[in-house]
Amino acid sequence: VATTKGLNFYNPSTDNFIRMVSSRETLESVISCNLIRCLYADNSMLWIGTEIGGIDKMESRNLSLRIFTNERGVATSLPDNPVNCIYEDSHYNLWVGNIDQGLSVRKYGSDDFVHYNHSGSTGLSNNNVYALEEDDQNQLWIATWGGGVCKTDLSGFPNLSFITYNRRNINIPSDFVGSLCFDRMNNGIWIGTTKGLCFFDLNKNAVVRVTLPTDGEPNNSLTDMIIDKKQRLWVGSHHGLLVIDLYSFARNRKNVHYHYMEYKLDNPSSRLIEKICCIFEASDGTIWLGSNGYGVYRLDSDKDSPYKFTNLTVNDGLCDNTIYGILEDRHHRLWFSTNNGLTCYTLP
Repeated sequence: VATTKGLNFYNPSTDNFIRMVSSRETLESVISCNLIRCLYADNSMLWIGTEIGGIDKMESRNLSLRIFTNERGVATSLPDNPVNCIYEDSHYNLWVGNIDQGLSVRKYGSDDFVHYNHSGSTGLSNNNVYALEEDDQNQLWIATWGGGVCKTDLSGFPNLSFITYNRRNINIPSDFVGSLCFDRMNNGIWIGTTKGLCFFDLNKNAVVRVTLPTDGEPNNSLTDMIIDKKQRLWVGSHHGLLVIDLYSFARNRKNVHYHYMEYKLDNPSSRLIEKICCIFEASDGTIWLGSNGYGVYRLDSDKDSPYKFTNLTVNDGLCDNTIYGILEDRHHRLWFSTNNGLTCYTLP
């Protein structure tokens, strides 16, 4: 579990958490920064993106760390230490979305970073990169905070040029984009913004707007999206959780079927507005969700609406109740990045 106060590792056999935090007093089992913004699992490696400490590379076998940071005067280091997102493409290159410093990539087999930023008509539209996604046409999509969405053809690497889609040229709901998700069945990219959801149709090179009950909510960023094995699009937001039936979208794009869960997932009668930060489907098909202040949720049943969830919090061993990222390693352990470090959870 990734938090703003370190990393937590959960072991269900002992029903407790191992906490890993940044410390000036020891060099053993520490991370570079306690505020962890994102996680990426790469076989036996875990990549940890932090607020000011750059990127940590962890070997899950022995929890050893290697830290990548900005080095003054070294052009092939990270451009800056704050990191928004980490993504591995189909060529095993590691992409890093930076805060106000554009996009960086670590080519497979190298420790050097190549940088791309806002410059000219073929550069990035904005240097604040929030999310990354690859489609099945060897194209990388880049969500920016204020510049809409950019697209680049990876076959041109490292000499990349970018095409920008924004409110002016293709009518996406907002240029502030927080999440992306490739939909193989409908052949397009779902784009989550601060003012709603849309679908970029790769066949028609056009955008389809989708009306949702969260559209009228102020400052309602769509924070994360995944498509599960049942072809449902899970959309987390600052005002609840949406689950969209993609088969219904394939049949009729004007009449989409969805479930909307506005209030606390395990206790909707509380009338507490749910704020979802991240969503993950484990290898066994279980859906896990991280919230802003309410800990972690596990989906127990989706037979009825609203769905049934179990909630795990600091009272169960988490180091913090704000969860930014969830990933599973090859040993089927779940990693949660939080406001107070990283937690590891071993599935029973």
